[in-house]
Amino acid sequence: MTAYRSHAKSTLNPAIIAAMNTARSHVTILSAAVRKRQWRIISHKNFAVKVRLGFLMAPFGSVS
Repeated sequence: MTAYRSHAKSTLNPAIIAAMNTARSHVTILSAAVRKRQWRIISHKNFAVKVRLGFLMAPFGSVS
């Protein structure tokens, strides 16, 4: 019970709350940046595949 009370008091400390909120926002920003980078890589790969398919299919499209 004493450990629980001391933990509750420590988490009510404004400095600790501010540090936790800052850490959370940094994690959110980092994860958003990683997702954006992954999306760029994925979309770049998809674009490259579409361009290649376009070049491969172009001769067949012009014949018909």
